[in-house]
Amino acid sequence: MALTRQCELAGVARSTVYAPRPVTKPDEQELTLLELIDAEYTRHPFYGSRKMTVYLRGMGHRINRKRAQRLMGILGLAGMAPGPNTSSPHPEHKVYPYLLRGLAVTQLQDLKPRLNFQAFFPLGSLISYALPRFNIMVGAARFCAFRQR
Repeated sequence: MALTRQCELAGVARSTVYAPRPVTKPDEQELTLLELIDAEYTRHPFYGSRKMTVYLRGMGHRINRKRAQRLMGILGLAGMAPGPNTSSPHPEHKVYPYLLRGLAVTQLQDLKPRLNFQAFFPLGSLISYALPRFNIMVGAARFCAFRQR
């Protein structure tokens, strides 16, 4: 079978078949870095290339993030990060309606007919508790500002 057809079937570009890959032996410094990365990853498996770079620089090694990524790739290591779709709600999570849509709230009396205080007791009690105190604070601030003039 022709080499072109074999590459098509395997889904590989022909240039990768023709180009010889040089096998490089890691030097002692790379072996040391690989050992340090492996040991630190065992202690902290959530470290990614950025944190690993900070760790290795703290130990006195000259290393950049790209090199840390390459060395972690050689070892088959990757930092643990949240996967996709982390913002989707759980199917059993209850969705509460927004009761104040289209309502310009200027006073507590605007809220009372709209909210069922039995169903939304924490919100109702917070509004009932905070609004008078807020009005007192605003009034006191206005009084103090008036007095200073």
